Amino acid sequence: MRKIPVGIQTYTVQSEIDANPRKAIEELAKIGYEAIEGGGDTFGMPPSEYKALLETLGLKVTALFVGLDEMEKDLQPKIDLALQVGIERIGIPAVDGHRRQDAAGWKAVAKIADKAGALCQKNGLELIYHNHSFEFARFEGEYGLDIFYGNTDPALVKAELDVYWLQHGGVVPAEYVRKYADRLAVVHVKDMADDADRSFAEVGEGILDWPAILEAASASTCKWLVVEQDVCKRPCMESASLSFANLKRMQA
Repeated sequence: MRKIPVGIQTYTVQSEIDANPRKAIEELAKIGYEAIEGGGDTFGMPPSEYKALLETLGLKVTALFVGLDEMEKDLQPKIDLALQVGIERIGIPAVDGHRRQDAAGWKAVAKIADKAGALCQKNGLELIYHNHSFEFARFEGEYGLDIFYGNTDPALVKAELDVYWLQHGGVVPAEYVRKYADRLAVVHVKDMADDADRSFAEVGEGILDWPAILEAASASTCKWLVVEQDVCKRPCMESASLSFANLKRMQA
């Protein structure tokens, strides 16, 4: 099985980021993470300072996220920021409710993504889309996620599949990883606790089928596994460390 490098979405440790972003990023590097994935900025640091910090720590940034409203208005400033820092991808983090009421809405989102993907490609970047579970509402017999990907150019719009939200949406995560294996750039990894609330859990501490997921990811075009835990019951850095250790053990 191919070993895929591991990054972390900084939202996992948001309280530490809010308190001291530089210190938090340094701690994530000490744990062993090879990349971070933030939001749409540089954590209050000038881009040159942020880039220097990343270089000092040997960290990559898997993606810079841009909302659809901003993407429609003017994506170029975020592309320029990504290029300045050395970020290879622009990500769509979610789709607002008013845009996903029917198949036509998803097709309209697909058009926005294709246009943005073409601009990203022109600038040497990759566009990715991050799913939740609302994409698994059906319209005209198809899931919203499949309508979206079916109406985007695979060369322009890549996938960042979140396996927790796939499970939450009622599909088998490994099957979806295989379904979009040829356009998969990043897999978001977090686990689901065996409780009534389907709580977030550290990777390897819940009910997801990690051998199947990792095998499917290994056989795909996935470049990064990115840990993301929306809510941590442990101290967040402890959760980040446990997920990293479990992933490394499972990929050994």
